[in-house]
Amino acid sequence: MNPIIESMYNRLASFLVANIDFYKVSVILEAGCGGGNLTVPFVKNVMSILEKFKIVAFDVAAGPYQGALDTLRQRIRKENLEKFIEIVEGDVRSMSNIDNENVDLIISNELFCDLGREGLEKALKEFYRV
Repeated sequence: MNPIIESMYNRLASFLVANIDFYKVSVILEAGCGGGNLTVPFVKNVMSILEKFKIVAFDVAAGPYQGALDTLRQRIRKENLEKFIEIVEGDVRSMSNIDNENVDLIISNELFCDLGREGLEKALKEFYRV
């Protein structure tokens, strides 16, 4: 990965962790995880705060994002983060594979611009549901 982009995601992950109240957080949904540019540094930062947590790395992995979850799987193995990250392939507009009220926190980066107005409304309803 480009060092400048990697630095940007590391700073974003640090910023998020410094500004999120992790009290009673054990399941975190990352909506639109892609290849894990934010996922990996975010997990590493959360590890300094929480011992037990799970990131649900959720992505459609289609179109321009084809293969992104394979990239994420490789990064997870390389960094030994398997116990913290569960990869789920699906569409945020209809997350039927995630139960109601099963997530404590949702993060997302660079997802909303891909959804359009109707898609964004559906995704936000799903975020509220889960």
